[in-house]
Amino acid sequence: TYGDKLMYTIDGTSYNINIDDQQSILEFQNQINLPDSMRDLSNQVTKTVHLRVPCPLLRNGIELIDAPGLGENEALNQVVESIITQCDAVIYLFN
Repeated sequence: TYGDKLMYTIDGTSYNINIDDQQSILEFQNQINLPDSMRDLSNQVTKTVHLRVPCPLLRNGIELIDAPGLGENEALNQVVESIITQCDAVIYLFN
């Protein structure tokens, strides 16, 4: 989503990200990382992170969504399926 400055919101609380500050980047990574041991627990994969970025491409309402892949487990499949139903277009990347 477009924003005047780089920041993210988790569970209604917003945080600024200073890309010149390593500690700020590490805090962001720690907030959004879901350890492998918790990835199959459906109550742990319901958090949504909204990232706001000062990117002109996003200014007119385009939103980019990074969702987990399909087939990892049922909890993550449900997250992806709920996101896909809200999209006008989907680009699926895999390796």
